Amino acid sequence: SYVDDTFGASLASEMTFYAPYGRDFPTAQAKMLRLWDALGVPHEEQKQLFSEQLTIIGFEVDPNAMTITMPTQSRHDLLEATKDFRMNQRLPLRSFQRMAGWINWSLNVYPLLCPALSALYAKTAGKRNPHEPMYVNKAIQEEFAWFRAHVTRSDGICVLSSEEWGP
Repeated sequence: SYVDDTFGASLASEMTFYAPYGRDFPTAQAKMLRLWDALGVPHEEQKQLFSEQLTIIGFEVDPNAMTITMPTQSRHDLLEATKDFRMNQRLPLRSFQRMAGWINWSLNVYPLLCPALSALYAKTAGKRNPHEPMYVNKAIQEEFAWFRAHVTRSDGICVLSSEEWGP
């Protein structure tokens, strides 16, 4: 059995001591760890994170402020990569796929910038050989410029909305 990630929310005042790790955890997390112990599910202390802010898949998540933020260095690196990619004339398919993945990752913070991938996806559609050389066309260059302009003007914070659940 293996569990990669589980998430939950609890009040900072609701902490319970978990003896095997010798420290307090949010009560629900401590209960889950005890259940895993009873079932023989392995887990590691270093993976048992809790905080008012957490880094999740490279983004800074603040559940109290209801925000997801791309770290400044990550944002800078992405913008530079789109500039470098744009200036290259011929690259292997693998480079196109990596750039698509990187921009797709950033859409967690910039969800309205999906159109920046349209030309890139169209260019790579149906291609299979990761070493196949391909030209960066004008449409990709224009979409990357559009993407950079919007990311540069954005504060890099995605504000989440909250809905009250009830019967």
